[in-house]
Amino acid sequence: PSNLSKYNAILMELHYKTKSYDQTLEIAGKIAGDDRDPALQDQARVYQALALIDAGRSEEAEQLLSTYGWNEDLSDEASPQKLYIAAKLMSLKKQYADAMELVAKVIAFNSQDPEWMQPAELLCAEVYTELGMYDSAEEVIRQISLLYKNTNEDDLAQQLKIRIEKLRAEKELSESTESEEV
Repeated sequence: PSNLSKYNAILMELHYKTKSYDQTLEIAGKIAGDDRDPALQDQARVYQALALIDAGRSEEAEQLLSTYGWNEDLSDEASPQKLYIAAKLMSLKKQYADAMELVAKVIAFNSQDPEWMQPAELLCAEVYTELGMYDSAEEVIRQISLLYKNTNEDDLAQQLKIRIEKLRAEKELSESTESEEV
């Protein structure tokens, strides 16, 4: 803890966005342990949860959410960050229906919150992709590109669009191979 804490928070966020999850967790753990700035402490806890989820460490993420009480009261009135983090965890655990329900709450009840709305829409497209609902995913990607041009979410949405194109091509190839075998 020092007068560099706010800069460490920026570094934590940058490590997260560059997928350096161990470094994110290291910095987030230090910031979360300092209770002098509750807002910064909350931000660190969010990045702890996101880094664990994105690193595929679902059991640790579940424990963290339980510790903070973020796995309770996921109603319409819950905070967008709580709903989004829970949705990401459900998606990681391949519980796509639950993930979609939670991400839909973020979108429906927090549409004026760009901090959570943009990643929620991207997560929605990812869940649609995992469900094989490519048309729906592509429609969400179009909306992201229109509404959030030149953002991190737009960049990630374009990568997802390429992945969808590959998945469609693989599906068509396997279907044509199966029909030739019959």
